[in-house]
Amino acid sequence: QYSSKGMFVLLLLPFCLVGQSKYPDWFLYPQKYQTYICGYSTADLVPSIKDAIWRYSLYKDGFLVGRASYFNDEDRWEKKYYLEANKELLAPDILTKLDRIPTSIYRGGEEIALYTLKKNHDSNIFKSELILPSRKKPEWLARGPFFESDGYYYSIGDYVLRGNENDAWRETEERGIRNLASAIGVTIEHTLNTVEPKKVSGVKSDIATENIEILTYIYDHHFTGIEIIERWLFFPESDPD
Repeated sequence: QYSSKGMFVLLLLPFCLVGQSKYPDWFLYPQKYQTYICGYSTADLVPSIKDAIWRYSLYKDGFLVGRASYFNDEDRWEKKYYLEANKELLAPDILTKLDRIPTSIYRGGEEIALYTLKKNHDSNIFKSELILPSRKKPEWLARGPFFESDGYYYSIGDYVLRGNENDAWRETEERGIRNLASAIGVTIEHTLNTVEPKKVSGVKSDIATENIEILTYIYDHHFTGIEIIERWLFFPESDPD
């Protein structure tokens, strides 16, 4: 499915455990840095530059195909879909790393890194100060998880940080795209299964009958021109109003 409207994703990451509390301006407000790209490394498996190229290519021309099912009894999602770029649009040798945020020391360390699309760019241009995100809720948070404004589609992705920081931000972006696809047009299947407690001879069961609801979203979407425009962190111990 194609859209004639521009598509933007806003990202929310509630912090419930330890994690990076300060970030550079380029990470929190990426719309101000449209000629730069951001990537997340994965321990010693995927370098940040490879992830940055994949994300750039995905948002320029990508697809989401498959299904995601929500099980109410376990409060969990089961994902059976592909989120991929149609092709790799950049070569690593044209990118220059400008800045990085170390996020983990696990297996050699992980980072979130900023790259410029200009070869041999002056890598000293960024001396980013880490800033604490505002505790005030952004206006867009009250409008989510999807809304339209001024001819554009907006989607909000959110995820609770429980462990690996880079994984949490990646999942937040993925949820934003999934919410966008779900709102623009998706097939939904709804099933309800009733599970009776097992009966043991001579023993009365105290377990109630359980209704298991499964909500399945079926995706078949092609998208172009998605932009991540803002990231915000919510700290539950504080009142952001």
